[in-house]
Amino acid sequence: MTYEVGSREHFYYSELSPSDNGVKVKDALKLIENSPYYDEVYESMRIKPIENEFIPIKGATSLIKLVMQMDKRFTKFDITSKLKDVKCSGLLDTKNAVLEFSNVEDIEALKITGSDIFKATTRYSVKSDYLDKIYNADKYLNYCHNRGYEEFIKESLEYIEENNEDSELDKQFRLLKSRSNDCYVRAITSVDSYKDYNIRFSVFIALISLYRLTKSHKEEYYVRYSSASESDIRVVFRRNERKKVTNGIEVGFELELVNDEIKREAVKFNGLFSIVYDNTKTVSLKPDINAKIINFSHKIGVKKVANLLKGLPEAIDEFIAVMYNDIKFVNKSKSPEELKKYLYLKVKNSKQKEFREKYKKEVQKMIEEENVNTFYQLLDLMNKVDLLIDDSDIKAKDYWKYKLYEVLVKGKRDSQ
Repeated sequence: MTYEVGSREHFYYSELSPSDNGVKVKDALKLIENSPYYDEVYESMRIKPIENEFIPIKGATSLIKLVMQMDKRFTKFDITSKLKDVKCSGLLDTKNAVLEFSNVEDIEALKITGSDIFKATTRYSVKSDYLDKIYNADKYLNYCHNRGYEEFIKESLEYIEENNEDSELDKQFRLLKSRSNDCYVRAITSVDSYKDYNIRFSVFIALISLYRLTKSHKEEYYVRYSSASESDIRVVFRRNERKKVTNGIEVGFELELVNDEIKREAVKFNGLFSIVYDNTKTVSLKPDINAKIINFSHKIGVKKVANLLKGLPEAIDEFIAVMYNDIKFVNKSKSPEELKKYLYLKVKNSKQKEFREKYKKEVQKMIEEENVNTFYQLLDLMNKVDLLIDDSDIKAKDYWKYKLYEVLVKGKRDSQ
């Protein structure tokens, strides 16, 4: 079966098997069995004393299965290459190009490609990263492409190649090979400072950290939602305990894991408000667009990651204390119609690039057309927009959740 790069799979808690009550630590270890950081993780996170214990997080087995399945869709490999050994063979459109690699020396990469010269199609932001961030040429070449100036494109790429012949600058290229033997470039990173804290790694440390939290705080968590592609994942772990706001509406805490293997983003553990309404429906709010409960870059070492995670229980306690102070303002919000108008203005005035360019017009139209007479209907509208924004658009998703917080909580709180 052939898969598109970036295609996603997801599940909700309601779709899980009743038998999925968690996973054994030794089974979760399969996530990192091929990781270059296995020994460091095993040691720094003190896995040996708990290796035979059970992680009582409902949905954990399904989460691991999802991650493993997505990881098998493509063969992932990295190569370090001098820029003089990489050239752009041409543009496919304004978002994708073809890069040609030559003089490949990495033995593992050669086993996968079968040759020291191969071509790969760019995906995600690689075309822009290569042509713009390295050569400041992407916008100009897109201009030429849109106007059919193929000769200008050819001459420009040849000029870049000629002036690159003596470049000794190294870059790491992160690649995929499909089952049909097509190759794709999914990211360009630095050679020395990038550590491959991939999806498997992040899910493993999340499960271990939450296991220790359930033991120390006597709290229960489950996987409410997970969405993943071959290169990114978003998982929402919900704490069972919730607090009643008003009839039919409760507020609880959610820990959101976000990891993107292709960007320069950090691995993030976000704190979210979960507003549960109409028994099972949920809207998540993010109280600060920049603040994370814990985050770490792909540059720091495993020991530092482990030390940061030791502070997770305290960080969650602090977040929940603020959350419980803020939830009273949800109950004091204005009428649903007024809140809808306020939400529309937030969208109309939005300046965050990813949200503005990809979703702003469609969200405005959705808000305009939706009838909102009750608070439940307002929350439903917010939910529809959240589903519209792709999980891979991490910045846009975070931005939207923060706008919801501003509409439902922040404005009323700050006016007190």
